[in-house]
Amino acid sequence: MIDSRMFYIIAITSGLILGYLVSRRTVDLVLLVAYHFRYREEDKYLELYDVMDTEFNFDMAKATMPSLKSYADYLKLRQVARPAAYDMSTKQNKDTASFLFKSFLLLVLLPTIIFFKYWYVFLLTEVFVMILFILHRHFIKGYRLDFYAILAQSTMLKEYQDQHKK
Repeated sequence: MIDSRMFYIIAITSGLILGYLVSRRTVDLVLLVAYHFRYREEDKYLELYDVMDTEFNFDMAKATMPSLKSYADYLKLRQVARPAAYDMSTKQNKDTASFLFKSFLLLVLLPTIIFFKYWYVFLLTEVFVMILFILHRHFIKGYRLDFYAILAQSTMLKEYQDQHKK
């Protein structure tokens, strides 16, 4: 017969494994949602948007948009996209948050079905793994708020450019 300690060990082990498999793919999405949460008001978002027109950001955007030939093209695209930037970014954030919610809902239901009364051990282990990944991204890899701001705005500009090419 399996005693309760064995169920704890199984729940922790499976929480570590599944937490690792899920967290390594979703940690950046969680941090993107956290970034956008800070700038959820339009005026704050547009302040940040206006500050991020540096040549460094142009170099980052050029990696995803080879059609940008010069810094002047980049500035022109940013100026044209500015009125739609907040709405597009908010839509991207809502889509990302919805995806994360559905993914984590599965992770909450799965242990409830499998472990019944030990589900909280499984879930706490997964949350612990996610926190470790967030700390790893922040302190070891050095991905700070500006990295996610550049990533979010480059994605938004690429989407804007793709929509208006037609």
